Amino acid sequence: MLAKRFSFTIATYIIRETIPYYIISAGLLTFIIYAQQFIRQTEIFQIDGQLSLTLRTMACLLPGILTITIPFAALLSTLLVINQLSSNRESVSISASGMSTAQTAVPLMLLGLGATTITLALTIYVNPLSIRSLKNLRIQALKRALELRIKPQTLTSVFRDYLIYINSVSQDSGEWKGIFVYHPTSENGALIVSAARGRIQVVSPLNEPGIIGIQMEDGITITSGNTGNQQSQTTTKFKRSYIKLSDSDSDTTLLSDQPGRTVQELSFSQLASQATNLPRNSAEQRQATIEWHKRLALAASAVVLVMLAIPIGLALSGISGRTSTVILGLAIATGYYFATIAGQNLTMTGVTPPFAGLWAASALGISISLLTTLKQRRIAELAGNLLPDLKSHLFRKAPAAANPAAGKEFRGGKVLNTVSLMLLSEFAKFAALSTLTIVTLTIIFTLSDLVPSIARNRVPLQFVAGYLWQLSPQLLYLCTPFGLLLGMLFTFGLLTRTSQLTALSAHGLSPYQIFLPLITAAIVTSLALFYLSEKVLPESNRRQDERYNRIKGRNAEQATMAFGQKWVYGTDHRLYSFQHISESNHLLNATVYNLDNPSHTLCEITHADRAVRISDNVWQAVSGGWHENFCDNAGQNRPDHPASFQVAEGVALFRRTTSESSKMNLSSLARHIRQLSAAGIPASSLKVDLEKKKVFPFFSLVLIVLAFPFCLTATSRRLLVRLNLSLILCLTFWTVSHLLESMGKQGRLSAELAVWGGPAAFLALGIYLFFRVGK
Repeated sequence: MLAKRFSFTIATYIIRETIPYYIISAGLLTFIIYAQQFIRQTEIFQIDGQLSLTLRTMACLLPGILTITIPFAALLSTLLVINQLSSNRESVSISASGMSTAQTAVPLMLLGLGATTITLALTIYVNPLSIRSLKNLRIQALKRALELRIKPQTLTSVFRDYLIYINSVSQDSGEWKGIFVYHPTSENGALIVSAARGRIQVVSPLNEPGIIGIQMEDGITITSGNTGNQQSQTTTKFKRSYIKLSDSDSDTTLLSDQPGRTVQELSFSQLASQATNLPRNSAEQRQATIEWHKRLALAASAVVLVMLAIPIGLALSGISGRTSTVILGLAIATGYYFATIAGQNLTMTGVTPPFAGLWAASALGISISLLTTLKQRRIAELAGNLLPDLKSHLFRKAPAAANPAAGKEFRGGKVLNTVSLMLLSEFAKFAALSTLTIVTLTIIFTLSDLVPSIARNRVPLQFVAGYLWQLSPQLLYLCTPFGLLLGMLFTFGLLTRTSQLTALSAHGLSPYQIFLPLITAAIVTSLALFYLSEKVLPESNRRQDERYNRIKGRNAEQATMAFGQKWVYGTDHRLYSFQHISESNHLLNATVYNLDNPSHTLCEITHADRAVRISDNVWQAVSGGWHENFCDNAGQNRPDHPASFQVAEGVALFRRTTSESSKMNLSSLARHIRQLSAAGIPASSLKVDLEKKKVFPFFSLVLIVLAFPFCLTATSRRLLVRLNLSLILCLTFWTVSHLLESMGKQGRLSAELAVWGGPAAFLALGIYLFFRVGK
């Protein structure tokens, strides 16, 4: 018997075989999350030709994503290389050369330590710097983003407790004209500010998030409240005034949830200093300690996952295929990260100390690794009995193709159908697996972001689970095009590496016959996504948005709902707020703000606790009615006859419901756009959203057509190059599409050109490349 001895040659070979899996796994996982984060950031950073700002923002996002994907890639690459060594019988040769199983695991552990070192450098040094840089970039982009989000003649509640309306924006200076701001100050009090002109201002003190406000000129301030049992009101005119919309205590969607520099931005030495020097058990000391342990535990996850993957991969070697291995890796990583998130949540709620909560997942992973090593033979026996039956149910393959020597049979008929079924089976399997992976990664990334809010607001886990359930349709809708793309890349990668694609082509199967089942699957998927968008997403998005706001501790921010009132804008330059409209068209707690004057500032206020409709366009107060005029210096007017007001659009104005486009189907959104257009309100952003609803389900088709020529022409030697080129081209398509959409929402392009231009151009490019390949 050969003595067990370590071979550096074999160790180098294992490392050389593993590194490509590392690169591919990390690249694909990073691409998946990066594309989603890019989409999210383009909605916040409304790109306005500032390419350098966009590129810097994208660079700042990368370290945070890599801290998740590098450990995941370490797990997948370890499982895949063990599977490869087993399937190619190389493990037998390695064992025969004298290397023990433990010695074979040494190079894999070294790579795991390397992944841990890289992740540690990211968590300790790079990621805090990137978070600080990203915040500074947000400050730079915030002013422009707000100017684009607060659109003329549109009621917006970007900031909590503030409703903002502007009449127009100067094309030359960007100055706002006709400003109206409503801010409730107490249960029955409010601050109303109206000015002829103004502009947004963002001030960023050292180490503080941006303080956002509006500098206004030539306006009026109205403050109402209760004094004893009577309501008082104070009116003040001003030449120049500043209203602060948010500061470090605000919780807007564009700023950090925590004041000052958050613990995520602190350097490792600063965290250690706070954890040591701050009063013990104080909130600041606990947060610093949690973050300190979190960075180390996240870095250690790479080597822990490798330790977990080695005995499991060895136990299942020779039993599971690559697909089963990827599914297994997905399950292990999901379980590990959910354990990490659960431990972090328990720590932040004070149930467990930081060390125990944040290192529990690592301790559990090491324990399972040791147990699997001791019981490896028993696990292999159980897997050998269970996996074949499970695979036979989950992955039933089409009958094998006829003898390749009978090349003529590939040209049509029954055998062509069999080959098509084989391609569809492999494609569907990999597409479903890819989509599941993307959705799972997104949920993990979402949970990581929500854990502080869940702990701070003490949200029940059942409620969080319900949020994720309602979020799943939207994730499936967004991730399926990527899933189909990756599914096709994996399918052709497998066919190329095993020379099946060469055999099919050599025996008469043309590129058009290979393409037909794939394009059919893409069209069916696109129709399914269209159905999902129309029938499922409007309701599920409403529900998940409500749950998200509760988890974050925010009030629902809707364009026509603010402070328990419905707000609408009429064609007669008036703002209307009301609490309820009855079936008989009676209004409850209705207020009319008249902005009908040359400067579009507040001129009159008419209020009624209860108003009845006395004609088609007129309502009259029956209780709690009063009227006040500011333009003519007439002061408050409480006439003997009841206060009344006229509405040009009639009752239809109050029946109008406005919501986000993601919460409406095509017909509802089109009807809403017609109502806004009839009222003279610009709706370029909503028109882009309407066209996007039509075209997005067919992104799957565009991505398949784009990537297919690269997949078909790939050889075993240049496989990675071809697949990466197709990924880059598809990411370029995604980027260009979002840039065009952003221009459309800014009114620089028509909605049709902004939405359909990118897909049409890239689809034409894909068709051209396809016919070049087919010659």
